[in-house]
Amino acid sequence: FPSHDIFSLNMNGMKKAMDLNVWGTLLPTQIFGEAFIHQSSGSIVNISSVSTVRPLTKVLGYSMAKAAIDAYTKWFAIEVANRHGDNIRVNALVPGFFLTDQNRALLTQPDGSLTQRGQSIIKQTPFKRFGNPQELNGALVWLLSDASKFVTGTTVKFTVGLMILAGIFQISDSTQAVGIGLLRGIQDMKVPTLIVLLAYWIVGIPIGCYLAFQLKWEVYGLWIGFIVGLSASALL
Repeated sequence: FPSHDIFSLNMNGMKKAMDLNVWGTLLPTQIFGEAFIHQSSGSIVNISSVSTVRPLTKVLGYSMAKAAIDAYTKWFAIEVANRHGDNIRVNALVPGFFLTDQNRALLTQPDGSLTQRGQSIIKQTPFKRFGNPQELNGALVWLLSDASKFVTGTTVKFTVGLMILAGIFQISDSTQAVGIGLLRGIQDMKVPTLIVLLAYWIVGIPIGCYLAFQLKWEVYGLWIGFIVGLSASALL
């Protein structure tokens, strides 16, 4: 996708991804669900993806389809429970990056080394490796068994900290540069300017809290934005 016009997407490819993943999940559920009703027990486990919670490049159709599966899992779990109680449960597994025949060419080179995409993923994965499909077996058996009898409408994630590391601990070079620049700006400030800056915050924060509780949080946000703007002007 990045090398093509984003407003000229391959709609046929998108539809194929939706048909395979969405209808390929819904139709079997419709067929086997009737058997579950007759035997008064059953557990449905759908396969979702980490792409439903972390946007991934190049796989828009796939990501949209998996997001639909998440929505279907939650919706169907509620509707089934309303009609059949705890006899039928519906959950989903959310695999992170597992090395399979489907994605091997995207993540690895013919010699086994990582592609740029593979390197980026491993860099943001605390375990520093891809998952093995067999490592999904334990959770799958648990969701299918009575050990999870009180679990429905949930998604079990296998991301080994990918979302935590990527979202919180990783600091980009540009962010570091901005932080260093601000620190140097403070160090180079003259005393009168620093006093003015501190006064902005000492006076401004209590006023902002008063506005938040007496008026609206939106007003608080505008006021803090105003204070930040004054602070920036002092730094400049």
